[in-house]
Amino acid sequence: MKPSGFVSLAKKNLLALAVGSALANVAMAIPLNYVQHINDDVLQLDNTDNFVNIKQTAITTDRKFVYAISGTQHAIVVFERDMTTGELTLVDTMPEDTVNRIGIHMPTAILISPDDKYVYVLGLEPGHGVAHSDGTRENTTNSAISVFARDASTGLLTQIDNNPDEFDLSYEGEGLEQHFYSEAFVMSKNGNQIYVSSMNSHAVTVLQRASNGLISQTQKIQPLSKNLTTSNDYPTAIALSPSQLHLYVATGTGSGENDGAIVHFQRNMTTGELTYVDQIDYTSPDLTDFSDPRDIKISPDGKFLYSVKG
Repeated sequence: MKPSGFVSLAKKNLLALAVGSALANVAMAIPLNYVQHINDDVLQLDNTDNFVNIKQTAITTDRKFVYAISGTQHAIVVFERDMTTGELTLVDTMPEDTVNRIGIHMPTAILISPDDKYVYVLGLEPGHGVAHSDGTRENTTNSAISVFARDASTGLLTQIDNNPDEFDLSYEGEGLEQHFYSEAFVMSKNGNQIYVSSMNSHAVTVLQRASNGLISQTQKIQPLSKNLTTSNDYPTAIALSPSQLHLYVATGTGSGENDGAIVHFQRNMTTGELTYVDQIDYTSPDLTDFSDPRDIKISPDGKFLYSVKG
C-alpha cells in the first residue's frame, strides 16, 4: 500500500491554450463548452512567434487579465479577459530585450501577487546566448526572477530594478545560481514570501517580498532530502498546504528510474522560514515505482497530496 494521502498519476501534456466554460455549479454538472482557441496565427504577431511553447499562464484576482509565458521565445504575453464570455484579447507582448537585459530568458513559471500589483517570472537571466562582435556568445546560466509592476487598468507591465546602480534587473541569489534553470516557485497566500526550487543547486530558496514588490533572499535549504545522494535531489515541483503551515518539494533525477522523493517542511508563519520534518521516497517499501515526480498538488482540505510522474 502507498502511504495514506499519496497518489501517483501519469503525466499529461497540454498542447494548446484554449478557453472553455467552467463547471460553475458541480451539482448541476454543467458541461464544458468550447469558446476560443489562441495561437500565433490568430493573434497575427507578424511571425515573431511570441506565443510558441506556452509554459504557464496566470490570471489576476479580479479576473480581468491573463498572462502567458513562452519558454522558447522568451516572452510574456498579456491578454485582457471578457468578463461575460471569458474570451481573451491580446494587449501586449514582451519579448526578452538582450541589449538592455530586460525581460527573462526561457521563462518557466509566473506568479501574480495577491494584491495584483506585481508579476514575477522565473527563468534565466536576460541576455543568455547573446552574440558579441568578436564572435563569442554570452553563456550566463544563472537562474533569475524578473519583477514587473502592473498597471491595474491596462494590464501592462513595467520591469522594476532590484539594484538601480546595476544593469541587471533580475534577482540572482545564491540558491538560483546554477547551470540548470529553476523550474518552479510558489508564493504564500499573504504574499510575504516566495519559495523557489533550484534543480542543480539541490536547494529551495526563501525570498522575502517587500511592499514595493522587490525580493531578497532570507534562507537557503541545501540539501533537501535526508539519506539520499545529491544525484536524487533535483527539485522539480513545490507546493504549499492550504493552511500555509507546510511546504512540500518533489525531487528526482529525471532519469525515469525509481528515484523520487517528496520532502516535507514546516513553515514559520511569521518569518516564512522552513524546517525539515520528514520525507517519503523510493526506498519506502510501499513506493516500488516512484520515479521522476514532476508536479505536486494538495487537496483543498489539506488531507491528500497528488504527485504527477514524468
